[in-house]
Amino acid sequence: MKNVLVLDASMRKGYTGALAQEAAKRLSTSYNVETVCLRDENIETCKGCCLCLSEGSGRCPLREDGARAILQKMTAAQGIVFLVPNYSLQIPGKLKTLLDRLAYVFHRPRLFHTVFMPLTVQGVYGGKDINKYLNKVFRFWGARTVKGTVLPGGIYPKDIGEKLFTAKNTGKLDKALREFDREMAAVKPKKPSLFQVAVFRSTRSAMRYFDDTLKPDKEYYRKNGWYEAAYYYPVRLNLLKKTVGYLIDRQMKAAAKKAKANQKAAAS
Repeated sequence: MKNVLVLDASMRKGYTGALAQEAAKRLSTSYNVETVCLRDENIETCKGCCLCLSEGSGRCPLREDGARAILQKMTAAQGIVFLVPNYSLQIPGKLKTLLDRLAYVFHRPRLFHTVFMPLTVQGVYGGKDINKYLNKVFRFWGARTVKGTVLPGGIYPKDIGEKLFTAKNTGKLDKALREFDREMAAVKPKKPSLFQVAVFRSTRSAMRYFDDTLKPDKEYYRKNGWYEAAYYYPVRLNLLKKTVGYLIDRQMKAAAKKAKANQKAAAS
């Protein structure tokens, strides 16, 4: 069976937690499910030192807390589901802290072929934007994303919310989980968008041709064989994406050559 990680991002044992338990229960009929309650994890606030970017994640001064362990759980899973309460039109601060601590994954993506789906619990407004934000983050990290849904009832106390919204949310939750199942069952690799191809080709060409890029990033790209790859993983690209990728490679190579010439001229 495939492994699915359910992350309950609520800061209390409330309605979001109840929905996380329900989602995990339903998922457990088809997958090996592990649930992480973020409120129980020790996640220190990012200090902004950038050592994870410039020297590697192992140099983070906070590396002994729970952030890396959660990333390891996400990397080991084939599917990830976040249950997230809407706090002031955004994710809870502790979840944002976790994403900040894992900023190096934007530079060194690794969740390829992992399916991610956000489920936001809200009172009135803003849940769709939260889902869009989380899906955007996980696309940068390499994941296959599912739109997810917004579940009402978060503004009420747990007992009242359950009575008012259980029937409505059961249908929405079932529909979202069916979409998650379809993506989990997909065999073919996800075709990247033109934007994703452009991001990969510009980044990998920078790693390949410029000397002043971050060393951990250069080594990560080299180790994964991305200097010569058309994309992060083998996938069929159409003519437009191939052409755009080729032109980006040429442009970045020319820019690096010019930069080196300018540096040499300035030094002489």
